[in-house]
Amino acid sequence: RRYSYSPRAQALLDYVFPKQLSIVRGNSVDTVPRYAQANLSKRGPCDFFSIDGGHNYYSVSHDLRNALRVTRPGGTIIVDDAYKRKGFGIERAWNEFVGAGCVVNVTCSQLVVEQVPWSHRFDTDPAHHYKVTNKWCHGRVPHAPMGAGC
Repeated sequence: RRYSYSPRAQALLDYVFPKQLSIVRGNSVDTVPRYAQANLSKRGPCDFFSIDGGHNYYSVSHDLRNALRVTRPGGTIIVDDAYKRKGFGIERAWNEFVGAGCVVNVTCSQLVVEQVPWSHRFDTDPAHHYKVTNKWCHGRVPHAPMGAGC
């Protein structure tokens, strides 16, 4: 899915991190395996992988396992909206992932109240802003062998 803010987000990434980060558009359940197949042998694994996608258990579980496939040992996996709302699958999938030893040195932010635009954070009109709570969690991919649930 292509959002209207994607070109602005990519321009910001290019400015702050020249030739280091890119937005891969599409359903991550499909795009990450395709990206891995096309790029791992050329570029090597990622140092940092950010998950900010579907909020159901199925999507998050797949995103976490796909992230593990493409992130180097010692690299970081971060999950957005980790404990945003009860009933989302993010919390359950993340807790299972951590419990299986798939990531170590786990840290989660406190709930953060953000004043964000209705359409997206790149919308600068304050009339479109509203308050949301958010929490991010991140962990490092271990160097040692991981549990069977990974």
